[in-house]
Amino acid sequence: MSAGDRTAMIEGMVGSLAEKLKTEPKNFEGWMRIIRSYSVLGQKDKATDALKQGLAVFPGRWQ
Repeated sequence: MSAGDRTAMIEGMVGSLAEKLKTEPKNFEGWMRIIRSYSVLGQKDKATDALKQGLAVFPGRWQ
């Protein structure tokens, strides 16, 4: 598998997870996974947005 194909596959999986989180936002592990994935892909703005969205769903003591 070429690097481009691998990147496309990973981005597809991350996109799929993002869609699942829209319909099932109470998935803590999913939020952690997508934040980490965006960070690894170098998409810092998307990671920050996902962090904010996750904190809105799971405010805990950080709000």
